[in-house]
Amino acid sequence: MATILVVEDEGSIRTFIERTLKHLGHSTVCCETLGEAQDVYDPEAFALVISDIHLGRDNATQWVLQLRDQTPVITISGKAEVPGVENLQKPFSMLILREKVRRLLPT
Repeated sequence: MATILVVEDEGSIRTFIERTLKHLGHSTVCCETLGEAQDVYDPEAFALVISDIHLGRDNATQWVLQLRDQTPVITISGKAEVPGVENLQKPFSMLILREKVRRLLPT
């Protein structure tokens, strides 16, 4: 299946996303910070990026807006939505995450 970049600073949420994606047959690369994600991101390596918007002191909005033309993006936030990408509002269930991933990565 696909390799997905997961960018989330909260460990429990990152683990939840990683387990859900692995259950769906995808592999993941996980990052805790925006800087880490920017360092590892390669549009040819990742079929999808799932990123929290608020990563500690960093805001990933501009970064995901730059990515959306190269790679499908799902953003995660408690409040904010980023136009032009799929958005997940915290808290979210495995079913909602699975539905959004399947929508962007049809098998």
